[in-house]
Amino acid sequence: MMKLENNYLRIRLVVTDLDGTFLNDGKIITAENLNAVRNLADNNILFSFCTGRPVSMIGAFVKQADIRIPVIGCNGGLVYDPVKKTVLLSRTFPAGISAALTEYSLSCGFDYLAYTTDTIYYSANSRRIRVFRDYNRYAERENCAPAVLKCITREDSIPREKICKVLITELHGNDLGKMSGFLSGMSGIVCTPSMSGVLDVMPEGVSKGAGIAYLASFLGIDMKDVCVFGDNTNDVSMMQRAGMSVCMANGTEDARTAAAFVTERTNNDSGFAELISGYLRKPETR
Repeated sequence: MMKLENNYLRIRLVVTDLDGTFLNDGKIITAENLNAVRNLADNNILFSFCTGRPVSMIGAFVKQADIRIPVIGCNGGLVYDPVKKTVLLSRTFPAGISAALTEYSLSCGFDYLAYTTDTIYYSANSRRIRVFRDYNRYAERENCAPAVLKCITREDSIPREKICKVLITELHGNDLGKMSGFLSGMSGIVCTPSMSGVLDVMPEGVSKGAGIAYLASFLGIDMKDVCVFGDNTNDVSMMQRAGMSVCMANGTEDARTAAAFVTERTNNDSGFAELISGYLRKPETR
């Protein structure tokens, strides 16, 4: 068990990424991780999610973890209160940028998804959409509302002024390189890998770090009292801003470098619970 130093003993808020971090590769929360969340609550430590997913695709996990504070979706571009069912923050592309992204993606035959606050739009050739359909089946088993999925074949079928995030998944072997080349000549956007073969594109200024800062301010919590968990490049910005940062053993090299701690266990072996159980142990027993 890793030892945590005394300057990390005042954590008031824990926020975790989902895929590759809090969820195992089967997209399930392990019993051990759920028990760790309950232990946080017993110690008066708040808990939430910060994910690249749209908030419409995390409701089942919010219910399982009994989250009562806002959650962060779209890599920090969307903050949602699951209790009041209200959007607190929504950062979207200017209409011209979202139209250009959509038109280029569809004309090149990319595996393309676009997120709004309440709908996921996808190209007819998308393979990535299977992940969303799998989630919907899971949500229905948990008696939670499924995400709204709409197939698009024309650019004008999307409400272009409401897109929070675009996701491109490798389909033809050179999609991400081609898209990156297109994006390099475009202002007003930011892009980051979120997992192997997947590129996230967001409005300029959006990041998980900015999302965490908004949530902490909303809750009246200093960033030095925030602990974050992640595993990939899109998690680095929140690791750089939080008082305590943790990367999964399965994390990318840049995420491992940015984090203060790296778990010994992976997301498949409840690495989140490993760190939390070590943190909540009394100092004299370490």
